[in-house]
Amino acid sequence: MLARVRSEVWGFTRTFGLATAIAVSGVIFLSVDSIAAGRQPEVTATYSIQLWGWLDAGDFTVKSQLKGGRYVLSSSTDLVGWKGRARSSGTVGGRKPRPVSYRFRGESSSKKERVKLGFSGGVIKSVYPPIRKKGPVPVNKSHLVGAIDPLSAILALTRAPNGRVKGVNPCKGRIPIFDGKQRFDLKLSYKRKVKLKKSGRSNMPNFAFVCRVNYRPVAGFKRNKLTNYLSKTNGIELWLTPVAQVGAFIPRYIRIPTPWGEVAVSAARVRMKSPGRGQVALLN
Repeated sequence: MLARVRSEVWGFTRTFGLATAIAVSGVIFLSVDSIAAGRQPEVTATYSIQLWGWLDAGDFTVKSQLKGGRYVLSSSTDLVGWKGRARSSGTVGGRKPRPVSYRFRGESSSKKERVKLGFSGGVIKSVYPPIRKKGPVPVNKSHLVGAIDPLSAILALTRAPNGRVKGVNPCKGRIPIFDGKQRFDLKLSYKRKVKLKKSGRSNMPNFAFVCRVNYRPVAGFKRNKLTNYLSKTNGIELWLTPVAQVGAFIPRYIRIPTPWGEVAVSAARVRMKSPGRGQVALLN
């Protein structure tokens, strides 16, 4: 029973971008407009993952490389009994990431998984392994138009218009995501603002916007207890802190309730390096 629950929770964690940041998810904290303008901060961030309020399950690290309007995002996840690696690359057009390729590999003692996605013109053109026409709503070609990968989704979630965070509400918008198996939407809406405990090792503001995240399965999903629960709950939260010096919103905390308990993802270390600004240890 524990192994099955753990497998389902970890599967959603990768999908949402928390293990590639969320998911999932997927975590890159950049202003798309800053990239387009030529300011190219390098980011390294590490997050800790806790299951059910008591089990320290591991962590994941995300790195970004940016040059000339192109981005490369990579993540490594180390959980109890499971390891994952992901990489996404693409360009920035306007205020949206335009992925070109996405690679994911995950491995446990009993299972290996590989995913490769190729993009062209805003459409997913190649999928490996081939899409399986199963489930209540099989994935078809229409579902692959306009969808992005989990890592690029985090870039879209944390963007700051024109590189400015002052007076901006980051908790809005819809992100269409395809992870190689499932096509789903993440919809953000404003929930509240919270004051954070100030740490002597933190150079970030001591407050965060709390975004409500609604998970909406579109195609390729399994009709099981976890999917049913997550598609109905309003309890998924993404906490974003504005950081003016880099024109971005930084994910500080992610909360995912499940039928068996809560999955919590917390920022442990966040460092940025920008041309002309040097390295900033936002959290250490």
